[in-house]
Amino acid sequence: MQLRSLVALALACGCGRAPQRPARAELSLHGGYYADNDRVSVWNPSLRARVPLSRRVTASAGYGLDIISAASVDVVASASRVLERRHETSAGVQVALDERTTVGATGRDSREPDYLSDGVSLTLDRESESRDTALHLELRGRWDRVGPGWTLPERATLGSGVVAASLTRVIDRRTLLRVGLQGDVLSGLQSSVYRYVPVGDQWFAERVPELRVRGAATVRLQHSLRPTLAVLAEYGLTTDTWGMVAHVGEVGLRWEPAPWAMVELRARAALQRGADFYQGRYASVTEWRTRDRLLGGMATLWPQATVRFIWPAWPAPPSWELGLRGAWIHQQFDDYVPLRTRDAGTGELWITRWF
Repeated sequence: MQLRSLVALALACGCGRAPQRPARAELSLHGGYYADNDRVSVWNPSLRARVPLSRRVTASAGYGLDIISAASVDVVASASRVLERRHETSAGVQVALDERTTVGATGRDSREPDYLSDGVSLTLDRESESRDTALHLELRGRWDRVGPGWTLPERATLGSGVVAASLTRVIDRRTLLRVGLQGDVLSGLQSSVYRYVPVGDQWFAERVPELRVRGAATVRLQHSLRPTLAVLAEYGLTTDTWGMVAHVGEVGLRWEPAPWAMVELRARAALQRGADFYQGRYASVTEWRTRDRLLGGMATLWPQATVRFIWPAWPAPPSWELGLRGAWIHQQFDDYVPLRTRDAGTGELWITRWF
């Protein structure tokens, strides 16, 4: 787990592949919790497994449950709470074509009373012969059935397609550079089936365009100050056909105080311009209208801390890992009248066993 190999660290940090080790079975138990000052709370237990079927083929599967309790002013007009459960299952396979190339396919199914979603993703990971460059390509597709709900008596469909690519390059013995591009298209019902928009003294169902095209670019620089200490900085720009523009910056510190422990501190800040059709108050009925605060102008601050413990200690292959992560999210909304700020706390605990 030491930060002695910049290439291994790059792959572990988001290029889609872990450092090269003999394939072993892996089982993880995760538990997450979210709560905010808008009376929303979410419990998220999940189970994940990876099993090598051969020297080149690995299968994976997972199950997660979201238990959501909410009385948010964004949707619910009364003080009554809504309790909902979402079940998600996934299964996938990864195949090593050679020592430097891996392809993968994953399917996902998500079920809740008013939202059904099925998706598939295809990945390609390729290292250069000198192992100083790593390429990650990903294609994702999703087909959702939305509703029924207060504003929609029957189900409607929403389709999504995503193309993403990232390239990580070792600049020198201490520095990594990663650039990423992503584009996605959403087509279908994207309005909430529970949200009404006040116009004067009347309420109308939310209505947003059925086509949305987004593009994003990121640049990330990671530098090792010493074998056990690294810093990172990242900037991202996202824009779409709805007129939204978002700037995201992140800084982080990764420290290994011992061969069996890792501490990571990160802070992310985002500034977003609202969609062209978003208004804090609508004076008259317009073609497009929304009360979704996430489509308005806002600023977000998101610090988080992660602690991981492994046994046995590096450089031996780990048999156990225990992880803890905590975060705080603060959002400031420019002109969302019911709620000007939102504060949320999140926590995650996981344990992983290799066999």
